[in-house]
Amino acid sequence: MAEYICKCGRVINKNSKSATTGNILENYGVEGKTWEYVNGVPTFTEYALTNPDYPGGDPNLLLKVQFGAKLTYLDIDCSINLALTPEALALRKKYMDDPLLDRGLVSPPYKLSTDESTEASRIMGDIKTYSDEMTLKFITGEVPMSEWENYVATIESLGIGQVLEIHQTAYDRYVS
Repeated sequence: MAEYICKCGRVINKNSKSATTGNILENYGVEGKTWEYVNGVPTFTEYALTNPDYPGGDPNLLLKVQFGAKLTYLDIDCSINLALTPEALALRKKYMDDPLLDRGLVSPPYKLSTDESTEASRIMGDIKTYSDEMTLKFITGEVPMSEWENYVATIESLGIGQVLEIHQTAYDRYVS
């Protein structure tokens, strides 16, 4: 057991020290096994796309690391499922005309400090619980959309501004 704990620790440590290496592992899997560079672009291998060892399984869950920052690459580029399903990829691209989805707006691989992460997680736990509850109430009509401004005010009162400040500090540290 201790051997596996040490191996897991090394992976997490590698990802936190090398945002680029860690993020490509998290988004594409293992280079040479699940992907390789083709003309300078990470491209899934046949192993990732047609592996008979995983019939019916979700290759995104089975062949890629499932923790850490995944916002460095757009899902249309690094989703095995989209690569396997041209129809789904076409639909995703069709609805990507929103200017807020511009590749230039993909989050850079900055890291929060331990204290920042603890504080942001504490705040976001309450925000996520409230948001999940209210989303269902808005969808079912239990709460009318006329209450949207109250919903936003509650999210603000729960500390979303502080979370944004934490992330801005980490981002500023990353670009300096």
